[in-house]
Amino acid sequence: MTITTRDNRIDPDLPSAGSVGRVIVISAQPNSTYDLYIAPRLSPEAMAKSVLIDPFREDIDRALPVAEGDFVIINRYVTRRVMDWLVRMRPRLAAVVYVLDDDLSAMVRDPDMPFLNRVRPAITLWHLKRLQGLVSRLLVSTPALGRDFASWGALVVPPVADLGASDPRPLDVNQIYYFAKMHAREHAFLRSVIAALMDRHKAAHFTVTAPKGPIAAAWRSVPRVSVVDEIAYADYAGYLASLSAGGLFLLPLMTTRLNRSRSSAKLIEAARSGSAPLVSDHDAYAAYRAATGAPGLPPVMDDWIARIEERMRDPVLAMNERDKLRAYLADDYARRGLIV
Repeated sequence: MTITTRDNRIDPDLPSAGSVGRVIVISAQPNSTYDLYIAPRLSPEAMAKSVLIDPFREDIDRALPVAEGDFVIINRYVTRRVMDWLVRMRPRLAAVVYVLDDDLSAMVRDPDMPFLNRVRPAITLWHLKRLQGLVSRLLVSTPALGRDFASWGALVVPPVADLGASDPRPLDVNQIYYFAKMHAREHAFLRSVIAALMDRHKAAHFTVTAPKGPIAAAWRSVPRVSVVDEIAYADYAGYLASLSAGGLFLLPLMTTRLNRSRSSAKLIEAARSGSAPLVSDHDAYAAYRAATGAPGLPPVMDDWIARIEERMRDPVLAMNERDKLRAYLADDYARRGLIV
């Protein structure tokens, strides 16, 4: 669980914003980890003195020549230059926090992961042992990662976002959404589910994001399916907010090595789209299911069809689930705790 102190900071041993120089965030941009784990946990004072460095686009030595008393937050990936800078500057830094929201080893080894997507995790893994000796605190996104990094004294913090109290858009239970990238098994499973639903419900429409190639081609063979090319993260939140109506937002995450440490971040996407979520029985959604009473669905075609059709017949049920989701996420945001 997130540990918060009286002044709403995650870790009382970390220095406060008022006692440090700059707050330096080393992070690729745009980036979901920064948006959901770091930015919401910076106090207004810390945000005002924050400096954001993208190590994949900027020379960190030129960008950060002085670091006396600075507070550094590292987002997921490091490079050799970042490590060299960190080793050189560490005696002058107030603290170093490392934020990790994925299983780097699984990313490198997963056969569905494109080669270029494995490079940054592989480089970070190479430097991980040296990084451990430089870090004041590790923050991870899930209990699974917390167990993996118990020797680091990792604290578990969930993804959070300020979504507001309500969504003015209507909810259309005939609109069904699935937005994911490389989850090939989930795409294959849902294709069977959606094909059956489109055959039974002529008013239904399904929108899916899919990588170009066989996955997208398979979806295009199903009637009343709109395939959206993968959306750059910089545009994704805006795309979700632009949907004219919420719908049924499918979260069929399966248990695989790569998915073992996945967080509940997709729930935030469901809320941003104004939709009611249907979640799998994956551990990522365990806290949400426990808090709201939402069912967790196994990867069984008939179970998913039955739950979707139940909400098609009862829009009020879907609306209640949308409202419960927003209340759950609002509570998470209120209790989020601050890094600095």
